[in-house]
Amino acid sequence: MEVVGDRPTPDPGQLFQVRTANTRDTRKLTDANGEELNGPVTDPEHIVIPAGGIVIGKRKLTTTDKKGPKRRAVKNPVYSVTGVQLKGDLVGNEAYKQYLSMRVFGVAADGISGADAEAIHRDSNNLDAKGRFSVIHQGMASIVCPYNSGGDANMHYKDKKIGDVVLAAPWAENKCSFYGDPDPKKARRIPVKFLDREIFQDLMTSTTSLKAPTLAKLKVVLDDSTLADNPDSVRFAKMAVASFMVGFLCQTGTFFFLGGGGALVGSVVCAIHSRNRLSVGIRVH
Repeated sequence: MEVVGDRPTPDPGQLFQVRTANTRDTRKLTDANGEELNGPVTDPEHIVIPAGGIVIGKRKLTTTDKKGPKRRAVKNPVYSVTGVQLKGDLVGNEAYKQYLSMRVFGVAADGISGADAEAIHRDSNNLDAKGRFSVIHQGMASIVCPYNSGGDANMHYKDKKIGDVVLAAPWAENKCSFYGDPDPKKARRIPVKFLDREIFQDLMTSTTSLKAPTLAKLKVVLDDSTLADNPDSVRFAKMAVASFMVGFLCQTGTFFFLGGGGALVGSVVCAIHSRNRLSVGIRVH
């Protein structure tokens, strides 16, 4: 694996091609009753996929497309995905249950830039040419994540340990934004949450009950106060963690770009942008 700057260049075998969702329908998040959970896609910022961000989407592969009166087969079908939260997306207590129909596709290697998102939003015929990108779905990946969010300690990597579990958390409101992200007033990258490796091991080895610290931690990480010490909660918590799991934390740290002669350049932007990265071993779904 070649390293360019602070970010490893993924090998071709690590990549999987997907396409950004450019309409409310292709991005649609629905609950078990078919109720829509997501906000409308009305701005180019809603189509952006931040580099180094978590990518989620519907499990169903779109193989047909309807333009005009006829339905036709998609020439090269790919999954429609999103890498951002919109204002209308469902967040909060027990909201994670409604996202269990989604799947974590991986981490965006380069994502979709604002310029390409503009072109797609202006003309949907550009979707196939400019809307496809690759996600890292196995091996090592670099994820943009706050070092210290100043809020929920489960949403930043300060004091986290190697081996802790990294979860995609579309149900948790992301209050952080980074250099190169979409306008935070319109969209924010999907946040991550961390689960202590000891809690994860206890959960996965339990069958009928959970230790008190494990149950307390899961209630906070999943934003679900209804979890209880019984077999049903154990099974449900296992399913939820497995569904949202991205991988295991492998490395954290601060990186800097050095200019010619070893002089630090763009220290504020690069240090913040590069500092807020972590490496995870991606779990193949």
